[in-house]
Amino acid sequence: MTVTNIFYVLVDSVRNYRKTNIDHRDKLAYMDLFTDESVYFSSMITSAPSTIMSVSAMMTSKPSYFLAKNYQEFKYNKSLFSSLPLILKRENFKPRSVIFFKEGREKFNSFFKHVPCQFFPKNVSHCDKSWSNLTVEKIFNNFISSKQFSPKDKNFFYLHFNCRNDPNTSEIVERTIEKIKKIDNDSLIILCSDHGYPDPDRGYTPEKIKRDFGTHDVVMTNDNLTIPFYVRFPRGKKVHVDKRLVSTLDIAPTILDILGLNYKNYEFFGDSLFALDYKENFVRSDARYLYQDNKKTSIMSSQYKLIYSHDERKFELFDLQNDPLEENAVSLNSSNEAKQFELKAKKFLFKTESVAFFLNSLESTMLISYKSNCINLIFQNKRRKDYLDFIEVLKSEFPYKFLINAKDKSIPTIDIDSFGYLNASYKVENPPKISKVKNIAMALKNNSYFYIQEPSCFFKDLYKFIL
Repeated sequence: MTVTNIFYVLVDSVRNYRKTNIDHRDKLAYMDLFTDESVYFSSMITSAPSTIMSVSAMMTSKPSYFLAKNYQEFKYNKSLFSSLPLILKRENFKPRSVIFFKEGREKFNSFFKHVPCQFFPKNVSHCDKSWSNLTVEKIFNNFISSKQFSPKDKNFFYLHFNCRNDPNTSEIVERTIEKIKKIDNDSLIILCSDHGYPDPDRGYTPEKIKRDFGTHDVVMTNDNLTIPFYVRFPRGKKVHVDKRLVSTLDIAPTILDILGLNYKNYEFFGDSLFALDYKENFVRSDARYLYQDNKKTSIMSSQYKLIYSHDERKFELFDLQNDPLEENAVSLNSSNEAKQFELKAKKFLFKTESVAFFLNSLESTMLISYKSNCINLIFQNKRRKDYLDFIEVLKSEFPYKFLINAKDKSIPTIDIDSFGYLNASYKVENPPKISKVKNIAMALKNNSYFYIQEPSCFFKDLYKFIL
């Protein structure tokens, strides 16, 4: 399909349903109207109930926990991960953005070229912590009315609005999209949110969220994980409601597929929602990055949800059909069907986790050794609970015995087989260097140890084999 302009309109933290305006997080009234001219995915699950994590996952089709060890270290690495803006840029699209909050403008500056400050209204600065929705609208209108924008060019425009404390959000978004249609009614328009928000009707008041959870991003109920997601084709020619359980990781492949680009050329985790061979699978959502405290993971099917609290190493199972509000965890052995889901969900959890552990070890000093049919992986990480998760991953995925060193190669290591400590140390004198996975076999035959010269390339290749 020939599409010249793509407009991605995101409204921060909007739930996928409307009530009686109990707060400003309800699904926008305009979204109900937009259903009449778009394909609406009613069961789209976010990769993470946190804005930076969610949007980065949308743009890369990679689970957010892949992209950084913790929130402070997040910075998109385009040498490791493909992204929708980067791919579109290669196709001569111009990625532009107007983002209401300063942190987003800074975190996403490797995805988008932000609209220049010459189009800002008076007394508006990039240094402002937050812009109003009216300001976002004005900056967008100023830019598209200028000579720097032409609908005849190939444009990819990302607009990020804020639903908080603005009763006019729906009207502003409606005006913006109507303006887009006047500019180019053959545009591809995405309208969505990044994550939902805990429902006050369920007792999730700001005070309760702060007291019980600290912040909303560790609440793993579906009011916080399900987002409204709409795809408007040129001239609104395709209209229907899709009720399949799908993931925000499917967004980038879907957009490329609509453009007629082969998204399978990229190492995406998602699939095109319009692919004839699309298969529903478990959907994973994560609160927090890989090495952050209070991390939680949800593995969901259309009937069940398994929630794993990493710090407590605790699993909870919910029957979504019989308990849609997720008020009562059920026994993991409540039925054969529940037990089968649990086993498959845990395997899915550890399989996807293993890849992230490898990719997030890139900045550490890596040492792999081989002796007596034993592969030893040594990397730098001080938190024991991270080792315990890593041990579960490795025991689940690999037939080898791995030894993980807590600080460096001169102190005792953790023995995965026994969860005990070995009184062993490693002294390596001038080990050979290696950078390619295919050369490992030869190196293992001739040497007990070797260093990885280019860890990023090595692990990027290695995780292909894991998958």
